[in-house]
Formats: sequence, C-alpha cells, structure tokens
Amino acid sequence: MNESSFRPEETAHGAWPSDHIPADQRTLVAAQHLSPLLAFWLPVLGNVIGALVAWLLTRDRHPVLDDQGREVVNFQISISLYFLAVTALVVLTLGIGILLLWPLVLALYALQFITMILAVVATIDGRPYRYPFSIRFLR
Repeated sequence: MNESSFRPEETAHGAWPSDHIPADQRTLVAAQHLSPLLAFWLPVLGNVIGALVAWLLTRDRHPVLDDQGREVVNFQISISLYFLAVTALVVLTLGIGILLLWPLVLALYALQFITMILAVVATIDGRPYRYPFSIRFLR
C-alpha cells in the first residue's frame, strides 16, 4: 500500500492512522496493555477489571487509547472465557479432566503473558497490537 492510497481510520475523535501510535500516547497505551496485571492482587477477574478501568479512564483522551483499550478488554474477556471453559470441563469430569487439561491451562497463562509483553513492545515501537484468539465483544 503506497502513501497516496492510505486512508486514516475514522473514529469518533477524528482521523487516526491505524498503523502508528503517537509518541506522546505510548506510555498510556503500554499501561493499558499492562493493566491486566491487577489479577495478581485481585485473582478472580482482576485482569478484566484492570483492563476495563484503564480503558474507561483513558478512552476519551485520544482515539488510539480507545482502540487499544478496547483491544485489551476484548482479549481479557476472551481469555477469561477460555479459562472458564477449561474449569467447566474439569468440574464436569469430577476433577479427572485436570490430568488432561493442565497443559492447556499453562498454555493459556503463557498466551496471556507473552501477548501482553508483545503488545508493550509493539506499543513502544509505535505500532498498535492486535491480540490473537480475541473475540471482538467491543467494536
């Protein structure tokens, strides 16, 4: 795609080129991506609450904060649903499922933290990040 055909993404706050995060917004975007770490202090759904609070507090400041905040919230809700599904399978198998599903639980934790690190690195480089396996609840 050449520069003459580039069209900025239209948002409620005006035009924002979706392939670049302005330097003055990178710290707040990185904080949004790290906000799910609240789960260390609030184990049950702290990741979703942290992401939601960070997004709600910053979404009106710049379109990139709204976009990336929604991205974080969507991923954290998605990952919580994946953990809930694994937990349901363990309960339905009367605990025997944990013998087979513990690698999946470890993979979900790894996915959550590795993507968080990749998101922060992308933000520092000025690139927006799209989480894999994320269901788009908020558009």
